[in-house]
Amino acid sequence: MIISNYQGYSFAAAVIENLVKDPFELVGSCELPKDCAIQFVDVRCIYTYRQLLISFMSTVDAYMVNAQRARKIEIEFLLRLSGKRQIGEAIEAVGYKKGDRSICLCVIVKSGRSPEGIVRKVATCLGGSLSSNVEQGSLEYVLSLYGISQQELDCLAPSRGSKPAELLVLERITMSRLS
Repeated sequence: MIISNYQGYSFAAAVIENLVKDPFELVGSCELPKDCAIQFVDVRCIYTYRQLLISFMSTVDAYMVNAQRARKIEIEFLLRLSGKRQIGEAIEAVGYKKGDRSICLCVIVKSGRSPEGIVRKVATCLGGSLSSNVEQGSLEYVLSLYGISQQELDCLAPSRGSKPAELLVLERITMSRLS
């Protein structure tokens, strides 16, 4: 599980595997705090945990300066994570697909409340188990998702602590703030 705090918000993300219940039906069956925002993400699009953290921070920054594109913070997060401009495109690109047996659950709350407990509660409600690995996306899938060509990838030299593909993916997420 990834946990982070930034500018008065807290964030947690974890992969839930072997789902028994459909996440779309969760809203009615699991009592969640009213001030928490949850988003279900396709696990295949998570190449690095830094994607989630940068998307969370970009989302909070957008709300801090009133530059968000979506009314709900969880939708803004999906827009940032996908690097897309349209909500429908973002959902199609990185959103949960009905029938998937694994999801990446992302929770955003105002600081002061622990998102970790909410993640555990949702996992229990879905009848799934928490995985220790959030980085489940394949390189090929993630490169196609963000429109990164092999030529772009070959142009970057490896850097300390980051793979070239990771740098390009994070660049796409960060640049989505400017459009």
